[in-house]
Amino acid sequence: MAAGYHHEWSPGSHTLMLAGRLVNDQQISDRDATNYVPIIVTNTIVNVPGAGFDSKYRSEFEIYSAELSQIFQVEHHTLVLGSRVQSGVFETSEKIGLGASSIGLANFAGFSNAFPHSARSEVDFDRLVAYAYTHGSRSTRWR
Repeated sequence: MAAGYHHEWSPGSHTLMLAGRLVNDQQISDRDATNYVPIIVTNTIVNVPGAGFDSKYRSEFEIYSAELSQIFQVEHHTLVLGSRVQSGVFETSEKIGLGASSIGLANFAGFSNAFPHSARSEVDFDRLVAYAYTHGSRSTRWR
């Protein structure tokens, strides 16, 4: 969602404002995600193919943005000055448990104690940008 505003103060002098909100929520789950699980048994690595895990992942973010620009135009020159501020938060969570096809893995010592496993992360997002652009043009006459 975004909203904008434009005001022309005089010919060649413009102010632009833009504000918006960006939101996303993505969820992925697999009740029997197949993975290879390396397990060490008496100093030997044993690969257990086809171990199924109940996997759930979610990623969300919400960002607010606002921008203000001033444009100055004269005969053969344009100057743009502006600033943008953005702020929001990113949140990620995951949960992994033993799936139906991995029940046999619970027989290995300590393996079943690791599940279910969950993790959550939240990161703030803040950005402030200032910019200036200039563009000049000359008409060249070819002979």
